[in-house]
Amino acid sequence: MRGRATAHLVAFLAGEFDVPEKAITVVFGVYNVNRQLRIAAPKRLPGLIAKQLDAASR
Repeated sequence: MRGRATAHLVAFLAGEFDVPEKAITVVFGVYNVNRQLRIAAPKRLPGLIAKQLDAASR
């Protein structure tokens, strides 16, 4: 079944960013290993991203 990995990725990211799955849009790459996603209004940033943003602001 094509697109199953993308569906799992969206579900995982929804949990990581504390948003509903419908807040994540696949811009391109639904059936490809290279994907670009858009996350609307994330309520939380995963630790690694928050750490990188904090380091970049110094």
